[in-house]
Amino acid sequence: HVLYWLSRSFSIYTPNISFKKFYNSGLKEKTKLLLILKNKLLSKKIRKYFFLKLINLSKKGNAKFQKTIVPAYFYDEIIEIDFYNDKVYAPKNNIELLEYIYGKSWKIPLENWSFYKTENHNKSNMQYCDKSWDYDEVDFI
Repeated sequence: HVLYWLSRSFSIYTPNISFKKFYNSGLKEKTKLLLILKNKLLSKKIRKYFFLKLINLSKKGNAKFQKTIVPAYFYDEIIEIDFYNDKVYAPKNNIELLEYIYGKSWKIPLENWSFYKTENHNKSNMQYCDKSWDYDEVDFI
């Protein structure tokens, strides 16, 4: 899972995020910010290269790649929100989406919880499809 989530970090790009926020953060926040800020220094081509390499390493480690299914109506209206001093797009009904994915107690952090874990399937409304994404076709911004 670590390689997969590290690979996904290469697909995140927020042009307005500030290094200033990094210096005023705790260790956990600094780690998240580093994963995002590194993308300011890398070209789209380099980010995609590392993304695909890490995905392939993850597959070699027998990682299971499942598509998740979320009802399209969650994305009918998109709004701009502030995320680490950057403007990003999110579903207007983002609270309902978080409840759908993580359950009513989504605000309470759970260590090592994932809706991909079989034992958590009954705590989430997520639906799963055994098809995998064609990661070579992923486009980066």
